[in-house]
Amino acid sequence: MESYSNEAFDTRFKQAGFTISEKDLQESSGVLQALLYLPLYKQTNMEAESIKERVIYDFWTRSTIPWKLECE
Repeated sequence: MESYSNEAFDTRFKQAGFTISEKDLQESSGVLQALLYLPLYKQTNMEAESIKERVIYDFWTRSTIPWKLECE
């Protein structure tokens, strides 16, 4: 629960219309390359690799300026 509104979700955030898979996100950020160097990563995460392709993240934004962009 959010303390300011007692809502389960912060309604100030809006979907921006962009999506990315977990695998693509990890590849583009360099995280996946770092994970490959961990001991036993390849032996224990082969199934997780296929799951990462199906996990899709949405990009959300929230205006930090409460002003209206129109003249009154």
